[in-house]
Amino acid sequence: MNHPIFLYAAAVAAFAGVALWLLLWRARRTPPTPQRDWGSGYDLTQLGQESYQPAQRFEGLATASRTRADGFDEAAFLTQVRQRYLDLRQAWDAGDLGPFRDSTAPGLYASLQVALAARAHGGGRTEIVTLQALLLELRALDGEQRASVEFAGLVRDGRWGGAQPVREVWQLTRPAGGGDWVLAGIETLG
Repeated sequence: MNHPIFLYAAAVAAFAGVALWLLLWRARRTPPTPQRDWGSGYDLTQLGQESYQPAQRFEGLATASRTRADGFDEAAFLTQVRQRYLDLRQAWDAGDLGPFRDSTAPGLYASLQVALAARAHGGGRTEIVTLQALLLELRALDGEQRASVEFAGLVRDGRWGGAQPVREVWQLTRPAGGGDWVLAGIETLG
């Protein structure tokens, strides 16, 4: 059985076994490299770390005093809309559509009623870790003002504790002469 081909095969097998053992040994000792979710632009390893940090609101980012030429106070508007986002998110988690009734357009309110009734889980608590608001557009059309506001940040779902990115654009309207803003649409961005 000392045939040279068997000795050669045994040597190759032994070498492959040692190489595999070294690779596995090194893999256990090397810390994992951060994974990047290229679709959202967030480092997934950092998202895990974010989930254990206290909530931050980034209140100062979009609230620099900017009054437009038409007299519209953008900073005050964004502060008000950001607070409405937080309040409505809390009401949604509690399964309470009451706060939506007067501040939401009838068509959107009806859609929210259907979505809440079809919701699989019985509610929960969503914590806003970070939140930024940006006014994308403000225009007058058909006797009303329309505003598009993008919200971006990280939210932590109370059911599992990890932070995930969230991006939504809210469409708001009000009469051209002023008055309360009504939420007319919500678009979730990928």
